[in-house]
Amino acid sequence: MTTTTSHWPDPWPKTDEEVRRWRICDPYERYFQNRANVVERLFDQDLQSIDAIALAVVSLGALAEFRFAPEMPKEARRDKDQYCFRRLLTEHCTSFLNRVSIPELLRATRTDPQFAAFEAPVKAKYPVARFYQVREVGEDPLVADFTAWADANCPGVPRQYDYAGCIHRHYRNAVIHELRVAGGREAGYFGNVEEDGPIYYVNGPHDDDPELDAADQLMQADPVEYIRFGVYPPYLLALLREAIVSVRGWALANDRDLFGIAGDD
Repeated sequence: MTTTTSHWPDPWPKTDEEVRRWRICDPYERYFQNRANVVERLFDQDLQSIDAIALAVVSLGALAEFRFAPEMPKEARRDKDQYCFRRLLTEHCTSFLNRVSIPELLRATRTDPQFAAFEAPVKAKYPVARFYQVREVGEDPLVADFTAWADANCPGVPRQYDYAGCIHRHYRNAVIHELRVAGGREAGYFGNVEEDGPIYYVNGPHDDDPELDAADQLMQADPVEYIRFGVYPPYLLALLREAIVSVRGWALANDRDLFGIAGDD
């Protein structure tokens, strides 16, 4: 038997102010929290659940658009989804610290000739280690620090390879459009969550040389090509729950009904 939760408030609001507050809060407490609860149940069954990842990032994206699309500048409209997603993570998720993923940025510069000149100065400022070393998140610069350096030294370098952009690209876009995690370069999570943190790097696939054994292949490989940005999937649920609480609080404090009339599930 399927049970449902009533859509009506209990107790029933008696004043216009109580009705207004209910209309503001209802989508967070019912629609978004319900989806977060589904994500939690899916992760309880499988910590790598692609269904949980998909629902978590879809919910984050939806909340981000409702929150930030109305105040989006014209120049951001081309990348509306990423713009809203980035602002949600950086402004409403207290545990999230946004850095620039240097390996992801450098790999991207190699795909477009117009960015070729940026690889050398970026690597000189932010080296990418070789020989079995797994990159630490702390080696990546904070966005503000990278932006200040890039504005002075490489003003044309791409800026969308911050952690928020990487989560959007490799976990939101890849899952939604292709049902793949991390752009088809899934990297298993190796390490302790509390010790290593929910965002991490692993040494992923690289070009094989049939004349070398596996150890020598990794020694010869370019770390820009094999270092992979990763997110411990349940962290996406943590971000969603943080965002729900924070945006709800912001909406109440600013008397903003982001969703119009509270709708059905």
